[in-house]
Amino acid sequence: MAALWNLPTEIVIQMMKHSANLSCLWSLINVSSRFKLILMTHAWDIIENVITKTTPSCIRALMRIVIATRTSPDLFIGVSDVAAYLLKRKVITRDTDKVSDRLMLQNKSPQVLHDFVKLAHTIHGVAHACLDLYMERNYQTILKMLYSERQSPGRPFQPKEFGPRTYLEEQIVIRAIW
Repeated sequence: MAALWNLPTEIVIQMMKHSANLSCLWSLINVSSRFKLILMTHAWDIIENVITKTTPSCIRALMRIVIATRTSPDLFIGVSDVAAYLLKRKVITRDTDKVSDRLMLQNKSPQVLHDFVKLAHTIHGVAHACLDLYMERNYQTILKMLYSERQSPGRPFQPKEFGPRTYLEEQIVIRAIW
């Protein structure tokens, strides 16, 4: 822990920017109050970098809609506006100009971005819990189907392990939750 306290701020910022995902970033900023302060100082750059490098574009668009809605509540009047915005596939960027309908998020409250990282961490945990639940249900359904077709004497059927969840399975669940 003492070694982390002695790291220069620039190195800590680079560590945050190169986090594996938003859950890792959340864990890192909870290490110390200094790390949280560093995030609050450079929130947009760090979070934008992590989102860009670690999430697929379809989920990234949903995440940016969430950030935009939290930072500018009057941006969308209703769900239909959000859906229309997503259908047009407009890009939300740090720069603003009313002509191209781009949104400026860089000057928004760092606390909102901090809360966004917390939300993303929570959604990540919920997605894994959902995957575990549904994979277990799928496993039980397969067993019921196998046993209902034929009852074999001796040892019960032992299906192969599914293994860890694939990246695609995880992204489908996370996209549905966002």
